[in-house]
Amino acid sequence: MFLRELRKIARPHWFDILFTIKRSTGLSVTELSKVMKMSYMGVKQHCDDLEKIGLLDTWRRPREEGSSGRPEKAYRLTPRANIFFPNFDNEFTTSILAAVKDAFGGNAPEKLIISYLNNTVRYYQHHIKGTNLLERATSFAIIRNREGFLCVCENTQDPTPRVLIVEYHNPLKEIFEKYPAALRMEQTMMEHSLGCSLSRKEKQISGLTRTVLTLIEN
Repeated sequence: MFLRELRKIARPHWFDILFTIKRSTGLSVTELSKVMKMSYMGVKQHCDDLEKIGLLDTWRRPREEGSSGRPEKAYRLTPRANIFFPNFDNEFTTSILAAVKDAFGGNAPEKLIISYLNNTVRYYQHHIKGTNLLERATSFAIIRNREGFLCVCENTQDPTPRVLIVEYHNPLKEIFEKYPAALRMEQTMMEHSLGCSLSRKEKQISGLTRTVLTLIEN
């Protein structure tokens, strides 16, 4: 199934468009053409083609507060596009967690996930490089991207200097929805790995999720 779907986007720029939109909360053709440094009409044609095969759809996005004009047309990914992004909540994982619950009790799956995250801390602490928080966060984001997490490290100055990790895809998201205690443990894992505290804020728009982790030096 994966290879069959992949052949449908084996054209120039299509995969880039999907990943660019995934790293957002929806984008207009104007925004896409600016990010991808392509012509408006070129991007529009690619988006139309992706919409025809069911990987993109559109909605009317309200203008930002204080801006004038009618809502603008923006593109977002459809659920069908999820196949191109890693998801650990597959049939095998679900079966394993269900078997663990049957064998060892109701909270056993969460204990297993937490044990996995504890092991992850040791891996990250060994591989994260840097002498300050920004360098460590940048290294952490690079490692996470290799693991299928779509995230970036941002160093903002407005209104105050802050180091952020902005996440657009988490392969464990559906597992965390079933086992909420594991989500809290993931945040603890990040804090131990980076040597800092962090606050988490999640925003969902048009089926896309943007999670902002603000890092706080201890």
